[in-house]
Amino acid sequence: MLITTNTIGGMVSERLLRDLLQKSFNVTVNVLYCNMTISDERALKSQTTEYLHLLGKALSAGEPETTCFAPIGGYKIMASLGYLVGSFLNYPMSYLHEITQILVEIPPIPLSIDEQFVNDHIHLLRTCSKDYVPLKELSFNDRQLVETYPSIFTIEEDYVSLSAFGEFILERAYEDSIFKTQYLLSEQVISFIEKNNHHSIFIFDELQKLVSKLKNRIEIDDLYHEMSFNTIDSSKCKFHLYKGASNGRNVFRLAYSYDVKKDRLHANYLWLDHDRYEREVIRGTGLYEEENNFREYTKNHALKK
Repeated sequence: MLITTNTIGGMVSERLLRDLLQKSFNVTVNVLYCNMTISDERALKSQTTEYLHLLGKALSAGEPETTCFAPIGGYKIMASLGYLVGSFLNYPMSYLHEITQILVEIPPIPLSIDEQFVNDHIHLLRTCSKDYVPLKELSFNDRQLVETYPSIFTIEEDYVSLSAFGEFILERAYEDSIFKTQYLLSEQVISFIEKNNHHSIFIFDELQKLVSKLKNRIEIDDLYHEMSFNTIDSSKCKFHLYKGASNGRNVFRLAYSYDVKKDRLHANYLWLDHDRYEREVIRGTGLYEEENNFREYTKNHALKK
């Protein structure tokens, strides 16, 4: 697995590394892309949070004893934050010196942040995630907590917010709730994922984000994107259209339905190619008719009848 920036330099490095790894080890290399705008402070925080989320997903798919984790190259902030997430997930960091070719392994730092910590301080974490909070408005205990955990909280000119790592911790805490949802995938979606296995982390991540947005009722326009098409007959629609994110090369678009009472998501039709999506969706593809043979998707990416 390679995670690289969505830049010219990142794409060139990705191509060279991917070809080298495939030829040397005869393996398929999956690639995830992230944005890094180091000239924009506000955008950088959001982008580093997304980077940590992608990295956490990739590392969670493996386990420390059999996975070599090497946050090298790219911007220095990526290696530093990468080591932080690796430590949180108990991964050592591997580094190969370019001249001596000696492999150095840096052990993870024990991080005593668990689910109970998040549950105990969930209100403060959520508040600092939404906006910058004046330090003087916090209680004495909350101010003590902020000062004790500089890796989670950022203080700027007497205002507090969550750091990128703090956002990562909070987002992971939401996953248990998200995974209680029943995910039912149509035959088209399952077949599409199998053919595009190198994008599977991106796809499953977007499915989870969709459920999170549905539960929190945020980004409503993206949840019902069919409303933006004049050619789509809403009276014929059995499914809604979700406008998801881009991973640098592809877009995520999904025709879906969600049962609030049963907490059940039906993923009916999936697109990653934007041009094909625009050609098909204007005809109501995936929206007017239900696809066949829905199967359940679980947290371990297993599909069962």
